[in-house]
Amino acid sequence: MPEMNGFELCDKLKNNERTSHIPIIILTAKNTPEDKITGYKSGADAYVVKPFEISVLEAQINRLIENRSELQLRYSLGGSGAPEEPEALTREDHFINRVKDLIEKDLEDPELNVNKLSEKINLSSTQLYRKVKAVTGQSSVDFIKDYRLIKSAALLKSTDHSVKEICFMTGFKSPSYFVKCFKVKYGLTPKEFASNGNVR
Repeated sequence: MPEMNGFELCDKLKNNERTSHIPIIILTAKNTPEDKITGYKSGADAYVVKPFEISVLEAQINRLIENRSELQLRYSLGGSGAPEEPEALTREDHFINRVKDLIEKDLEDPELNVNKLSEKINLSSTQLYRKVKAVTGQSSVDFIKDYRLIKSAALLKSTDHSVKEICFMTGFKSPSYFVKCFKVKYGLTPKEFASNGNVR
């Protein structure tokens, strides 16, 4: 390749927040232990040496798809989210934590939307969508809404604020829309949830 080799390209992509979530498989004729170490240090998700069997490549691809599904499950409803140990955090964990921190900071602002969030995180709205979708399985819009709903559920269980107050505290413009979204996520109205908290 002109200008840089495959290891350098992989390192550049994996150290760029816009592209670090993209799985990369290095296909190469370089087969020394040092080459493999360099490949993995550059951030490669898999290292396949030529000549190779198609079945080996397919197995690597399937493993990466499974890993991505597990990552998305971690951030879905009921998932555990990022690990608590700092040393166990991946680039994607750091990214999602930063997105959550930015939403939290302006949680009460009903005007906080994808465009504003993308400006704050210094990504285009398209790049933000792709990255959030790849990591969580949700669109950027749904991720913001889901975060608001999770916070509202916590407030319903831990405070004496009314449903209407919590609606506005978590950035929803309309109490009726808030109730509708809450019931879709939890299977209960906010009042029912506050009473017993038995989510589906």
